[in-house]
Amino acid sequence: MADEAQEKLKIMDLMLDVFGKRWATRVFLRLLYSGRRMGFNELLRATPGINPKMLAERLKSFESHGLVKREVETSPIRTYYSLTDAGLDLKDSIDSMLAWNKKWTSSIYKNRQQPKQF
Repeated sequence: MADEAQEKLKIMDLMLDVFGKRWATRVFLRLLYSGRRMGFNELLRATPGINPKMLAERLKSFESHGLVKREVETSPIRTYYSLTDAGLDLKDSIDSMLAWNKKWTSSIYKNRQQPKQF
């Protein structure tokens, strides 16, 4: 049982390495729920507050993990991003987490201890 828990921890560490970085979830969800490929500037506009350097870093990370595919068109030069099959395969898991969040968020915050006042 300890080996199974250790293996699951390794998997979660990898997931957090990919999605635990600032802006990662927002960028990924924009691509996931758009249902289509998106241009770099379109993603930039669709993700208020992110800067171009950060967006490029997140997209490169997703690409290196096999979650996003980058396509370059030459006339005119445009770069598009879309999810790979591996990226799309996360949709059911993400939808499940969102449903869990919707069901339990209010009770979690209600039951959460307030910080002690000094």
